[in-house]
Amino acid sequence: MHYEETLLKNIDMLFLQGPHKIWKLITSGDNFLPPLGQLSVAAFLREKGFSVKAIDCCVYQWGFKTTEALLRKIDAPVIGISGPITWGEENLRLCRLIKSINPDCITIYGGPFVTLVPDRVIFPGSPIDFVVYGEGEITMFELLKELKKPKTQQDFSQIRGLVYLKNGHLFYTQPRSLIEDRKSVV
Repeated sequence: MHYEETLLKNIDMLFLQGPHKIWKLITSGDNFLPPLGQLSVAAFLREKGFSVKAIDCCVYQWGFKTTEALLRKIDAPVIGISGPITWGEENLRLCRLIKSINPDCITIYGGPFVTLVPDRVIFPGSPIDFVVYGEGEITMFELLKELKKPKTQQDFSQIRGLVYLKNGHLFYTQPRSLIEDRKSVV
């Protein structure tokens, strides 16, 4: 394993770009595009004082076995994922793996795919705890702040841009307005 596991101790959140199929119809470079949305949100959260790390399994050319070995060595209370529709099944597999190792880990799925069809990834029995739809910087910041509270005091209903299960049904919070000045979040 090429990643230093000690860097992944005592963190608030891990952004994980999981393993996925290599699509032979496009160039190898296109298979390894950096997760810019995740990195933007991670940078914003760092600026707000959270300890955040990001790992792209594709860059390291890790499969699920190597990713599982890493997940067994880290202690991330929250893991965020994203990806296009073509990675949907693999991302669900990744979250099932995360939950099998640490059932208390909060899994968050964001990005354009889940913004359009969140019900494809969050449903009764799903390994996904939250979907962040729309731009994620402010939503993730508010969600992480809420997750720091004791469970009995947590209320996610006022955080705009979230989908989660409430009494076995999908609950959509109000949409968040687009960030008009992107420089305001960097």
